[in-house]
Amino acid sequence: LRYFRRDPRHLQSVFSMMLAPVLVGVSVAGVTVAGGRAGGISLLLVAPLLGLLLGPTLAFDISYDDSALWTHLTTSVRGWEDRLGRLVGFSTISLPIVALVLLMGVMPTGAEHLLPFGAATIAVTGASLGVGSHLGSIIQVPVPPPGSNPFGKGSGGGPMSIVVSLLTVVVALLVATPALAVAALSYSYRWAWYAAVPIALVTAAATIVWGVIMGGRRLDRRWPEVLREVTYTR
Repeated sequence: LRYFRRDPRHLQSVFSMMLAPVLVGVSVAGVTVAGGRAGGISLLLVAPLLGLLLGPTLAFDISYDDSALWTHLTTSVRGWEDRLGRLVGFSTISLPIVALVLLMGVMPTGAEHLLPFGAATIAVTGASLGVGSHLGSIIQVPVPPPGSNPFGKGSGGGPMSIVVSLLTVVVALLVATPALAVAALSYSYRWAWYAAVPIALVTAAATIVWGVIMGGRRLDRRWPEVLREVTYTR
């Protein structure tokens, strides 16, 4: 949490997430003033999409450590501890924002959407965080060095960041597909209405546990290589 507060490069991602509820609120207010319907299903999709995009941010996290990652090696931090610590710290900031966006989308569109879209948001968010946690132990991407302008030239991470982002999103969607299908069926079938949230929670928890354990094991095998990859060469 200190890391996100003190590093401008991390603050950029936090501020980007905070724009989501602002944009949803502006959309709702604008349509309400115009006397129209407040966005319909498209408004409800903002929360699942935001949750889906958390994975790439978590996957990039270790790349920002630069040479400070050596403290993990010297203090014998285990891989699963690194994965879990980053996930919990990031989730403490991001999940309340996702929940707020979900509620803002449901309020003007109808409470009947809360369960299916809530289940969908849980499934894709957990799947994305789990996949991102694992993928971040495999691939490290170029990021702006410490002290640099996070909006400056070359701050996007290049083609590799695009590949990692797409891979995280696609794999997370594949993992969450059964839970998404049940969430969609909850509009028509009572059994799906009861099963949607439990299946989403199991999907999210299982993917996160897998990402933390498997990503941690990979880090334990290649800490020196990861340190070399993330250390900025001036």
